[in-house]
Amino acid sequence: MLTEARCKAAMPGKRPDGSPKRHILRDERGLYLQVDQGADGVIKSWLYRYSVGCKDRTVGLGSYPEVNLADARRLADAQRAIRAAGKDPLAEKRAARAKLVAQIEAEKTPKHQTKTFGECVTAYIEAHKAAWRNPKSEASWKGTLQTHARKLSPMNVADITTHDVFEVLNPIWLELTPTAKNLRSRIELVIDWAIAKKYRPDGDNPASWRRLKFLLPAPEKVAKVEHHAALHYSDVAAFMSELAASDAIAAPALQFTVLTAARTGETRLAKWREVDLAAREWTIPEERMKAGEEHTVPLSDAAFAILMAIQGDQDVEPDAYIFCGSQGRPISDTGMIRLAKKLRPNIKITTHGFRSTFRDWCGDETEFAREVAEAALAHAVGNAVEQTYRRGTALAKRRTLMEAWASHCIGGVVVPFQKRA
Repeated sequence: MLTEARCKAAMPGKRPDGSPKRHILRDERGLYLQVDQGADGVIKSWLYRYSVGCKDRTVGLGSYPEVNLADARRLADAQRAIRAAGKDPLAEKRAARAKLVAQIEAEKTPKHQTKTFGECVTAYIEAHKAAWRNPKSEASWKGTLQTHARKLSPMNVADITTHDVFEVLNPIWLELTPTAKNLRSRIELVIDWAIAKKYRPDGDNPASWRRLKFLLPAPEKVAKVEHHAALHYSDVAAFMSELAASDAIAAPALQFTVLTAARTGETRLAKWREVDLAAREWTIPEERMKAGEEHTVPLSDAAFAILMAIQGDQDVEPDAYIFCGSQGRPISDTGMIRLAKKLRPNIKITTHGFRSTFRDWCGDETEFAREVAEAALAHAVGNAVEQTYRRGTALAKRRTLMEAWASHCIGGVVVPFQKRA
């Protein structure tokens, strides 16, 4: 049997803790002190040797003197207990090591924080609203998701599945296809954001169309495209005459919108600093343009007369709104459409539809080039290559076009606006 003194004095080789005879080792303690001569001196370690069938196996029990003789014997006893239970000590050690390695790797992997879908929606809107040009976008996002995706709101964003998204979309997919299509896109964006923020593991987005296309029909197959209702250009002159006689606060704004073929929001929020009265031009800043690019509108005599009537003899503040409601605020976004519907109650009319009226008149009644008409509407013309090389705005040609349009709208006579009290 080994002793501490023999362990300390041991020379290179293997020293058994018991009989050195081979036939006895198989049934004895099986504990060895292995001594190796290393570059830095003698290295001693404990081994437990045993046999499985005709194969000898060895399990390391630690180094000496860190593990002393008494501890080594206790460790050897533990290995014999494993054998007595019908298990292989070496296999058990390897399994324990693999489990430990897996545990260490799991601890290194960043853990995903718990976040509900509703919380992610709020955080996504807060992070992106500064980039949205339309001030209504925030309310639109909240309204769409709160109304149609209520079921997802309390769910952990990491637990949402494609089936969950399908159950939200399916009830409105056929009846409100444009809304459902928009809703799917917004859910996908929020979940993508959650993945980027590590609130959900990397992987496929359950709201992606790549997944949902197997569960829902393609939106273009079921969506009914509804264009903005438009007044026929043959009725514009009569409509404009009625506007000129109206004392509604939105009347000047609506007539100006028709004459400039502008969008409602571009007119409502127009400020005096955007107008060059000397050049008779109105430059709409990029943040109010749908395409995100600054757009200059040449003002016809009729459009210019409206501005002069509003300005009157007083000086105006550059940052003041041209078309004011109460307390210096811009007129409401529904004021013009309510007035248009009041004048044409039998037609499903929209303010935006006057842009279509203008475009139809250009195509049906004039010889103006398509590119000039599209430029007047601030539409991009041609493919990406053509847009790259065409940098001009056709301002002179558009000025002639807008004067012709004004002449059609008011029968060649500028109808002056009286300054509203």
